[in-house]
Amino acid sequence: EAQMVSHMRALIPDGGNTRRTSEGLYSIFGRPEDFDLEFFRRFLRAREYDLAKASALMLNYLQWRSNTYPTGITAGPDVIQEMSYGQAYCDFQDRQGRPVIVVRPRYHLKTRPLENSLRLVIFFLDGTVRQIQRLGVHQFCVLADLEGFGFPNADLPALRGALSILESYFPERLGNLWFIHVGHIFMGIWRVIKSFIPTRTAAKIHFFGSDFREQLRTRVDPVVLPRRYGGDAPDPPVPFHGRLSPPGLPTTLPPTSSATTLPHAR
Repeated sequence: EAQMVSHMRALIPDGGNTRRTSEGLYSIFGRPEDFDLEFFRRFLRAREYDLAKASALMLNYLQWRSNTYPTGITAGPDVIQEMSYGQAYCDFQDRQGRPVIVVRPRYHLKTRPLENSLRLVIFFLDGTVRQIQRLGVHQFCVLADLEGFGFPNADLPALRGALSILESYFPERLGNLWFIHVGHIFMGIWRVIKSFIPTRTAAKIHFFGSDFREQLRTRVDPVVLPRRYGGDAPDPPVPFHGRLSPPGLPTTLPPTSSATTLPHAR
């Protein structure tokens, strides 16, 4: 492994110094990303320690980051508009200390611009990565609550795009993906895309049935788990229109909005 890491580090401009400076390629929300051992291990694990494939994945990520979002994606008007729909929030961690992003596709409409939806995905994942750097963990989890999901929400390009972003630009950041309230409409979409999901990622995906509350309580302390998911913490407003912040990154809607706020991650 040490030789693989040395090889990959040599591919990075400036030799992959432990931490990138403001003159380097990029930062995430103002904080340089660490080029520590874990950075290289994520790409190696994602490609089953195939050095050529892991190196290609890393270089593709670095190019995307430096060319597209060198300082992290910003909360411009399009992202703020997407946030206002209440499609996701992140307010608690699992028992391993990993932030949990709750995604509620019923507040997404497939008629909205695909580019805006994917920018929201990147913004939220960037914010979560920034948080896990502070927490000292390496991964986050996603709870996909499909209650109320119907044909207007069945956006195959957006789902494929989000999974592609996870695979290409956030490799090995996903700890687990939990689905609840799964209906036949979503399963129709899932059958189309599941063959494109790498085996390593597929092993992290779980579909919970009517016992989802018990399943979630084993993974998340009930003290921080919302009541609707089997815990003791207050439920977020439903529907949630207003601030939608990646952990530790407060973002508010313009004052003209009738915003309802959620507390930040604990």
